[in-house]
Amino acid sequence: EVVLPEGISGTHYLNVRTGGPFEFVFTDNNSGHSLALPVELSRSPDLQVESLVAPASAQEGALIDVSWSVVNQGDADANGSWVDSLWLLPASGSGQPIALGSFSHQRSLAAGTRYTRTEQLRLPTKVEGLYRLKLITNARLGESNESGEQIYEHGEARNNNSLLAAATTAIELNTRADLRVASVIVPEQITAGTATAIRFTIGNFGAALANGRWTDKIYLSLDGTLSGDDRLLGEVANAGALAPGESYASETALLDIPIRLRGDAYLIVVADGSFKLDEYPNDANNAYAAHFTVNAVPFADLVTSAVVAPDQAVHGASIEVRYQVSNHGSATTRGDSAALDRWTDTVWLARDKLRPGAHKGDLLLSSFTHVGHLGVGDSYLASVRVSLPDALASGEYFLSVWSDTYDVILEDTLATNINADDPSQIDNNNYQARAISVLGTTPPDLQVSELVAPATVASGASYSFSYRVENRGDAFNGSWTDSVYLADSADWQTASEVWHLADYAQTRSLGFGEGYSVSQTLQLAPWIKG
Repeated sequence: EVVLPEGISGTHYLNVRTGGPFEFVFTDNNSGHSLALPVELSRSPDLQVESLVAPASAQEGALIDVSWSVVNQGDADANGSWVDSLWLLPASGSGQPIALGSFSHQRSLAAGTRYTRTEQLRLPTKVEGLYRLKLITNARLGESNESGEQIYEHGEARNNNSLLAAATTAIELNTRADLRVASVIVPEQITAGTATAIRFTIGNFGAALANGRWTDKIYLSLDGTLSGDDRLLGEVANAGALAPGESYASETALLDIPIRLRGDAYLIVVADGSFKLDEYPNDANNAYAAHFTVNAVPFADLVTSAVVAPDQAVHGASIEVRYQVSNHGSATTRGDSAALDRWTDTVWLARDKLRPGAHKGDLLLSSFTHVGHLGVGDSYLASVRVSLPDALASGEYFLSVWSDTYDVILEDTLATNINADDPSQIDNNNYQARAISVLGTTPPDLQVSELVAPATVASGASYSFSYRVENRGDAFNGSWTDSVYLADSADWQTASEVWHLADYAQTRSLGFGEGYSVSQTLQLAPWIKG
């Protein structure tokens, strides 16, 4: 037994189609149909919303009573269950509708009868203005049958299931607190690497009590606008609840100003920095930025020079690299801590003279730690040994020596010490490159040197073939796959029919001139011909 779809009428036919993977050319008799089957259109219910009543005014987040009635104006009973959905729409016609709730109706509704329902709904918070309620009956009509809770309605009966309330509902906001930073006192100038305390005042400019516990936060910013790249310097907990019109003053502990900072900067105080209080719609006025100037302190300037290495080397060889690192800056080397007296020099095999990096294919050969402060004008000479990678391809490379690779030393790149090979990069004089020619390897080169196959074969019969593969390049060890195809042309580019016969996995070592042979017999598919 089969159930005919609802909403169809006229003459129809039942069609049956079968099929399978082993019929080859016998595929023209796989379908059949019944005699003509006259189908009459069944009668349909027609649900319509007659009325929808809501209060004229309400507070956000409040419970409201909503009543509505639904009538069946169709020719058939509405049997089964369906859903009435209520929505809140801005009266202006712009803005997104807000779902208020859905209610299941699980009783039949005879043609010409109606039902009335009253439900208590909670309005959403943080909405205000004029709204209208909208009710949609049989709201899940048209969804997949798996969702259930829908009844069939035919034709125009499907398009009259909603009603927009004639009267508007005015929704008002509840009173809330409104915390703001009234004032911030910051020194006009602060020296980098020192600490300072600030004073600020927080007031409640709202119409409701600010109750509970919150934390005011202080951020360091370069542009005066609070964002994810600003640094949190300190936090101050509030003393207690704050009535409308009241305020409190706070003083921070010492706030550390980073030694690398210089020039214009801002301290941003954010009232309730974790945003625990509900201050809608005034959540965005909690921050206050106070400008100050950071007086810079002098830094060192490490310069790498006099890189000496062989002009030519063989892949896998160990070579000596000599270089000099000098402090041409204005202060003795130090890090964020004055006690820091060590940094890392690295040696790279690079493709160009720019700052080396693995992201562009450069190879880190080795790392070396320098220990000891370097005064202004002082330098050190280093002699290290590094090994070139085995199986490195032949070509022209650069040996780059990079002092303080991980940027732990505070530095200024002075204009008199610019690296001409990469002048726009930060700390560009910390590295220097020199050319080196590498005598390396050449890649393997697999070639099919021989292929034997019969000139003719019967469709669906056994097919025997053999081939030989030889390596015309350097020796290597690895895994790969040989794929065998049958085509209707000796030229792969012009072939119109290509059949994939088999794949043969290979895992082996092949020296220069070495090879292997494969002989196989397989069954051709019966549809391969030509």
